Amino acid sequence: MKMPFVKDVTHVGTTAAESFATSAGVCQDHTHVFLGCLRDQHIPARYVSGYLYDDTENHMASYAWAEVWLDGYWYTFDISNQLFQPSSHVYVAIGRDYLDTAPVRGVRMGGGYENLYSQVLVSRLS
Repeated sequence: MKMPFVKDVTHVGTTAAESFATSAGVCQDHTHVFLGCLRDQHIPARYVSGYLYDDTENHMASYAWAEVWLDGYWYTFDISNQLFQPSSHVYVAIGRDYLDTAPVRGVRMGGGYENLYSQVLVSRLS
């Protein structure tokens, strides 16, 4: 079964089973499904969130990939892009799943308007 990269068919609360049943999703979904397969086979693996650097873009979007413990080392598996070298990956957080690595999480009490804006700028050093 294939799971092409398709935006807006899932959300941060979508489970691996739900995105697999939908047969589509984004990097977060691909990573969750991959981790589920590994954990079913008792292979240690972790969820990584961060950014994928692209020197053709002026901005970066949040991104997710997996790391798998094999033969005493952590190996990168970017399922969405079929990349296995973390040369363009900017690490922000490592955990069991998205909830462990969410960029912003907390509790808000009271009413009123709020707005959050963030920007990530990265340039490659020569």
